Amino acid sequence: MFNDIPKDVRTAIFDEIRIAGISWHGDLPEPDFLGRIYGDLSCLSWNGLEDPYWIFSDYEADLLNCSDSELFRFLSLMLHPAVRSSYTERGALLEIFNRHLEPYGYRMTEESAIGGKPTYAVEPIEDVAEEEAVPQEITRPEEPKEVVLPAKREPKPGTTGEHEDEYPKAFISYSWDSEDHKAWVRSLAERLVGQGVDVVLDHWDLGPGKDIAVFIERSIRENKFILAVCTPNYKIKSENREGGAGYEGTIITGEIFKSSTPEMTEEMKKQIIPIWREGEWEDAAPPWLVTKDRIDLREDDDAQFERMLRAIHDMLPKRPPIGPKPNFD
Repeated sequence: MFNDIPKDVRTAIFDEIRIAGISWHGDLPEPDFLGRIYGDLSCLSWNGLEDPYWIFSDYEADLLNCSDSELFRFLSLMLHPAVRSSYTERGALLEIFNRHLEPYGYRMTEESAIGGKPTYAVEPIEDVAEEEAVPQEITRPEEPKEVVLPAKREPKPGTTGEHEDEYPKAFISYSWDSEDHKAWVRSLAERLVGQGVDVVLDHWDLGPGKDIAVFIERSIRENKFILAVCTPNYKIKSENREGGAGYEGTIITGEIFKSSTPEMTEEMKKQIIPIWREGEWEDAAPPWLVTKDRIDLREDDDAQFERMLRAIHDMLPKRPPIGPKPNFD
């Protein structure tokens, strides 16, 4: 069976839903949601029920290989107002679906309304080019808002540019609280890139078909600095081990434990910097970050941003040399 939406794109859609921690069955119990599609639930394997996202890999539902029409029906039901009451979740899912479907000539659009709330269906995009659509990968921004970067990074003055460690590396750990919050994190990342920091961010480093778990593990393992954007939702996901933020929390706590062992040198230790973005500190920071010195960017304070930047570049104020003992004669 030929499908317009390939398996790797379907996987990317499901991975983003998993990372965002959005329930695929919305406000309904799983059997009620599935009954709207399959009717007789005995046709499902119910394989891997310990995984809350088991349906994405269920071999009977076969969402990775089923017909496009079956996939579209499943995705449309996820947005149905009788299934999902959260406007924020519907908006986040709609953005995920269309970002992956549009390069292949389809778009999730409003079909009708129930109780004043829209229902959705996937429709072909008019005037789609005849040639095969190629998905557009998200790339690192070449022209961030504050600093215009060259398309190819130039070495620092006096260096050859041959060594990767000329730029400190930082991974941003955060939760997908809202579209505004994700945009703020991207803006922060762009600002850091413009100030000589090699930032790893899911928005431009995690593309369709990539393994999310591997991406998270490598990002934490291979970057010296971990910037944890603390909000109440980030704390909840970290503590409950939900979504990408929850998995990141698991690995970061392991790094904190490793840093306390005697065989870890200062060079080997991770620098974990909490960024206070929203809410009261006790409500925003996971337990493993509460006692750490934090950067307060609730009001986008430039002095606080500079303090973080100095820490990343190892340019914090230096203590003055100790002077001679006083002469008390």
